[in-house]
Amino acid sequence: MKYKLLINARRATMLKDIFIHAGIWFECLSTSDCWEDIRAHLELFCPDVYIYFSDEASGDVIKQLNSVKKNPQYSRVTVVVVGSEEFCEDIERNDPESADLIIKRPITTEKLLQRITLYLEKKKQEEEEQKKAAASIYNEPEPDLFEMPKSGKKHVLIIDDDRNILKMLKSALEERYEVTVMASGKMARKYLETRTADLILLDYEMPGESGPEVLIKIRADSRLIGIPVVFLTGISDKEKIKSVIMLNPQGYLLKPIDMKRLFSTIEDIIG
Repeated sequence: MKYKLLINARRATMLKDIFIHAGIWFECLSTSDCWEDIRAHLELFCPDVYIYFSDEASGDVIKQLNSVKKNPQYSRVTVVVVGSEEFCEDIERNDPESADLIIKRPITTEKLLQRITLYLEKKKQEEEEQKKAAASIYNEPEPDLFEMPKSGKKHVLIIDDDRNILKMLKSALEERYEVTVMASGKMARKYLETRTADLILLDYEMPGESGPEVLIKIRADSRLIGIPVVFLTGISDKEKIKSVIMLNPQGYLLKPIDMKRLFSTIEDIIG
């Protein structure tokens, strides 16, 4: 299956070069700087990658990139920016979250496409591993991200990379609450694109993204900002604890988890 590339490049020679080297791996389409054109192509072409070539990291450029990168509707699209060293450094300094890949020129077209392919293959592999991890936690099929809770119970989302913790908490809480478990912050954010929760139990230390990083990204979404969050952690470092408290979570529980205190905390927050 070919990956689809949506390309925004002002230089005709650059566009031609990419189309020539795309080969059997990519299906390519070009777009303009006009946001209406970009949006139409994103919705009709459904690309895997949006590539933006430029040498000027202006506010308008970053705003446009964020319109793709931070819009849940285009969450599956990988955003790649390619430009001069100065341009890439401006992006990294001003808003690194606006792109998945930031690639400095000079770079050959072959190497550019190779880097994009490797990133997409790694992304695909990680998504498959996360799906398997989620399914193995339940010993059930992966939950449908578009399915809403069927019961009238309050919904608790648990985010922790320790499967034993997830199984234990799910088993303990599911009689009283609707419980969903996720093994990483990335999985949880993907889940929350189409769902919400009444409470999030969030592990502090996880590979990839730490609990505080996950909380900051969740609160950046205006739709999710009001969800109460309780940290679960085994850390005792005072500075780390202080950094968590500064994020104003609704609770902070140490591992090993005292179940009575956990139930009491949840009940105080959501009933």
